[in-house]
Amino acid sequence: MKQRVLTAVIGIPIVLACMLCTNPWPFGILVALIALGGIREAFHLVPSPLSTSLPEFFGLLLWILIPLASLITLQTKGSPSVTNLFSPNLVLLPIGTLWIGDSAAYFVGKAFGKHPMAPKISPKKTWEGGVANLLACILAAWGIGTWLGIPTIPAMICGLISGILGQIGDLFQSHLKRNVGLKDSGALLPGHGGVLDRIDSLLMSAIPICIILISAKNR
Repeated sequence: MKQRVLTAVIGIPIVLACMLCTNPWPFGILVALIALGGIREAFHLVPSPLSTSLPEFFGLLLWILIPLASLITLQTKGSPSVTNLFSPNLVLLPIGTLWIGDSAAYFVGKAFGKHPMAPKISPKKTWEGGVANLLACILAAWGIGTWLGIPTIPAMICGLISGILGQIGDLFQSHLKRNVGLKDSGALLPGHGGVLDRIDSLLMSAIPICIILISAKNR
């Protein structure tokens, strides 16, 4: 638990600074580093990386690169034209919502979780934690969206997507890890596992959320 909190205390301010920076380069560099780390870990999730077929290879690349590219697009389009070094940005919504949803699932699941959601894939995940995740995502998206000037309905739809697709993404990566006998995708982030362990929810939810937010902003 201490490692988990310490990693969050160090990592969250760095990610927030990159997201809020009106210059797109810090966020772009951060996403590129995350993509490299994620791709490296992804090849540990297949039974035999050396015998990975070309479709599987490109499938792994696209699974990681397209959602992350959509976040860069959102950060660029969602950055207001201001002279300040930092300013609120649309990319806060998909990332901040998942952070809050994951935290709610973790603490509620630990305190009240009794009914396993997918015991063969992820034994520690419970329906109680899953419901907490969904509700927290919807409320967080509404709150962040209000702050960013996103209409209520699109913002809450983004929260719903985060709460559903985010958990599906988490379970999907858990399934891949279980197939090759891994607990975590890596050990880069003490208490959290690897890069993919932190972005698996985002990889599944980022694209539809970015489309909704860009569409809402352009209206």
